[in-house]
This record gives sequence, structure tokens and C-alpha cells, in this order.
Amino acid sequence: MVETARIQEEIPGHLVIRGAIDAALGGETIYELPRLQQLPSVSFKTITPWTTGAHTFKGVNLKTLMAAVGARGSIVRATALNDYAITIDLSDSAASLAIVAYEEDGQPIRVRDKGPLWILFPFSDHPELLTDRVEGWSIWQLDAIEVLAP
Repeated sequence: MVETARIQEEIPGHLVIRGAIDAALGGETIYELPRLQQLPSVSFKTITPWTTGAHTFKGVNLKTLMAAVGARGSIVRATALNDYAITIDLSDSAASLAIVAYEEDGQPIRVRDKGPLWILFPFSDHPELLTDRVEGWSIWQLDAIEVLAP
């Protein structure tokens, strides 16, 4: 496994993806920010429970990212820099709207502002997502995603 603490220092804005993914990746891969930005991006303007006013967020759809790594499971465990972790069921319709955001209002998201990576949802376009469950999936300072075996 990749030594996460070392990677955090050497590659800011990285995302370690491991678990039930494409065997050619050896069970683990690292997406640095430039590599994430090469995937198709999604942008939306939304309010969040953690920011003031509406902001435009840009990132890669979570399901697109999981397809890019050949994820074989529909349950993922996302972990933050502080080791906070949540589990997301990708088969849930709300999960199809999630992005791994890397920009806020056209700028990279700073760690102090919940970055550099943040799983977010278009709450303004879909107010039904403003639930404890989906808000709990909005993990900031995202560091790793583990795809759990089916």
C-alpha cells in the first residue's frame, strides 16, 4: 500500500484509490490533481451547509472516477486527511450527483477551505439532498477512496 503520510507531503491534492478496482492497477492507484482534471468535469453553483452564499464548484463525477479505475463494487469508503471516514452506496440515486470537487469559484480549494478535494452535491438544484445522510457523504479534505469488494 502507498504510504499516505508520505504522499500527502509529496503530492498535495492527491487521491489514493484502492480496493476492488482494475487488477492492472495492482489494487491501488494515485490520482494527482492534474490527472483528476484530465477526466470529464462537472460544474454547478450551489449553497452548502458549510459555506456562506452560493459558490461554483468544479470536479469529476464520483461515478465517472469509479468507472475510470474499474471499480467492481458499489460501496466505497471515503477517508479524509484527519482519518474521518464515511461509506457511500454508489447505487443510491443521490450518489450519481456527487462530484469530487477540486475548484471553488475557479480557484483550487485550499485545505483551510475544506480542500483540496471535497465530495459535494448540487444542493441548490436538488434541495431533497439536504438530508443528514447526504450531508454526511459530503466529506471534505478527501484523501482516499476504498472500493469495497462486491
